[in-house]
Amino acid sequence: MSGYLLSLLGVIILGVLVDVILPSGSTSKYISGIFAIVVMFVMISPVLTWIKNDYKISDYFTSTEIQLNDKLLYDINQTKFSALEQDIEQELTTNGYNNVDIDIQFELVADNVTITKVLADINNLVINENVANINRYVYIRQVVMSHIAVTQEVIEFSE
Repeated sequence: MSGYLLSLLGVIILGVLVDVILPSGSTSKYISGIFAIVVMFVMISPVLTWIKNDYKISDYFTSTEIQLNDKLLYDINQTKFSALEQDIEQELTTNGYNNVDIDIQFELVADNVTITKVLADINNLVINENVANINRYVYIRQVVMSHIAVTQEVIEFSE
């Protein structure tokens, strides 16, 4: 790397000296153009050596350790599950089950997300009369399971 910088510096200094020594005129323009091309070739010479050789990016990045940002992953999943909770609550409200609060609880280990519990709070549940004969527990479980891939045992009710 230091050899590259020395050669680049040498060519630039030589170009400045030639520019100072030569008188102005048409010849000076051509010589300045030639030195500009030489400077450009000196600048791209490391790229040419990378192309000739077997260039491997792993030679420059020796660390293979990857660290996950757990807080960021948790926040992303929290946002995703909050949106899912709202979708489930909206579908229940649309179908006559008002004031159901859904809470999805999950566990994040490394990059693996596991839903531990889906809590359906039906303390303030108001059921429209056209769906009053339908078993509310079964229906709410069906709606939750249609949105989230969980088993019935994970869904709990709070009354």
